Amino acid sequence: MKLKSYYLLVVFSLLLLSVTSATAQNSLYQDTTTQDTTTQDTTKHLSSSEFVGKIFIDGKKAKDVIVKVFDDNVCLSEYKTKNNGKFVFTADCEKHYTLQFEKEGYVAKRVIVKTYKTEDLDHFTKRYKFDITLNQETEDMDYSVHDFPIAIIEIDNDLKYYKFNRRYTKNRLREIELNEVNKISKNNSN
Repeated sequence: MKLKSYYLLVVFSLLLLSVTSATAQNSLYQDTTTQDTTTQDTTKHLSSSEFVGKIFIDGKKAKDVIVKVFDDNVCLSEYKTKNNGKFVFTADCEKHYTLQFEKEGYVAKRVIVKTYKTEDLDHFTKRYKFDITLNQETEDMDYSVHDFPIAIIEIDNDLKYYKFNRRYTKNRLREIELNEVNKISKNNSN
């Protein structure tokens, strides 16, 4: 029964993984979504970009989710979301960040934000919106595979806007799925 439920969850998760054009809504991991906006700045050598969104749990805006911003392994900031579940992060250009979203009892999610390759662009979309959904932990699952980021957001130099790396997310989902199937199989054989 557990195996069948898990497969339904995996199929549902993969159905949610759909990516469309730059201005359409994109899906990352389960209900984690991204959406590009059209805010552009024509100033050469921009100094920062803004990443905004909301965090959801069970379809509702999540309060008290801890949002951490890392530059390499150094935590630059940490705060909790309010009732509206909103987070805002301003990233310096030509950097590499990791955003971590966590709440006790829920699987933490990490997103890599790369702001490299912007110095030669005369303009680009500098505001990027994405939402995160946290999923409740279950007692018998191994969550170590979730330690790696679920998504990478980076600049597309040809199109001059931020996008998330679909291939990376697809591979991460495959790895998570295999880990869960192996765990369930191992539990059933015991």
